[in-house]
Amino acid sequence: MKGHWTPGPWHFCGGGIGVLNGAGIDLICPLQRPPQDAFDLREWQSNAELIAAAPELFSALERAERKLRAYVGICSGDKELTETVLPMAATSLAKARGIGR
Repeated sequence: MKGHWTPGPWHFCGGGIGVLNGAGIDLICPLQRPPQDAFDLREWQSNAELIAAAPELFSALERAERKLRAYVGICSGDKELTETVLPMAATSLAKARGIGR
């Protein structure tokens, strides 16, 4: 299922998260830089880079979940996969889609 978000890839630029256009970057999610003494700047940048990776992470998890569900249909003996990994994947995908808010 396609989400209702801006298609990726997203990129982190100094002012936030954006998408490339022909002339530069269109900002889709501005991020306010924290005061120097209030927050670790490296952590802020790492958070922004994680957000920028969201479309690719979502797509990879969606494909992995599909493949793992097919695998479980063939070989259902993996308890961690069926009781932990697949439910976590399904919950994360639903959260990203805004389901269950």
